Amino acid sequence: MNRSEVGKRIVIGTLLLLGGDLAQAAAGTKIETGVRLIGQPQYDDTLDATFSLGMAPDGSAWTRLESGELTVDKWATAAGDATIVLNYRSDRVTFALKTAGYTVSRGRRTASFSPTDSKQDRRNAFRMLLVGSPAVRAFRAFTSAMERRDGEDTTAMISAMMDGALVGALDGDDGAIDRVGKRLERRMRAGIRRAHGTTLAQYQFNDCVLAYERALLSSWNLYSGCINTDSLWNYFLYAPVCAFEFGIRSQQYVFQFISCMAIPR
Repeated sequence: MNRSEVGKRIVIGTLLLLGGDLAQAAAGTKIETGVRLIGQPQYDDTLDATFSLGMAPDGSAWTRLESGELTVDKWATAAGDATIVLNYRSDRVTFALKTAGYTVSRGRRTASFSPTDSKQDRRNAFRMLLVGSPAVRAFRAFTSAMERRDGEDTTAMISAMMDGALVGALDGDDGAIDRVGKRLERRMRAGIRRAHGTTLAQYQFNDCVLAYERALLSSWNLYSGCINTDSLWNYFLYAPVCAFEFGIRSQQYVFQFISCMAIPR
């Protein structure tokens, strides 16, 4: 990356902290009006990606991933409902995760299904919407690169990997959630992140991260127990429900983390 590109990213990051129309114009992407950004956008040079966190006007937690022409926005609520919007070039795909199940929209087409729904045609219609999607392909390629990297995983990166696993599973990758979950388990149990610093703000940050990681690890243990069966039939029967519950919980914990970080210091 040349110096001008680095300088541009620094300027954009600074403007994003200030918020408002100037930040939207500089970044080249639309930030929902009224979003209160939490901290400084995090740029990772190994991924050439920027991660942003904030609170939306409706009270939901907002995350953004930007890498090249790929932009991923997510809104998560305290109940675990989440909307994930993938934009890549001219392709836009929206995933909605609610207690009733999944809904995907692409162009003028929409499809829904529940993990407890036994009608395979609804699942097939859902997946057919994703076939050939450049946005889905770009996001899955990006999160695969995240899985392969060796650096420290920030909370924003963990959230993005979880979203990638969810999209991957819905796109037919049955091992996506297991791969990401096992990676997170290894890293969290190894204690990669240590609490450092002495200021109140740093202590609060560490407490927010620790609470998020502990909750996510507990949820992963519940998921592992849920799919632990000797019967292949039972696995295919219960695995979609286990994954759905894990997805709901992971979005709840993202909301809790961002809410924790939004508390005035």
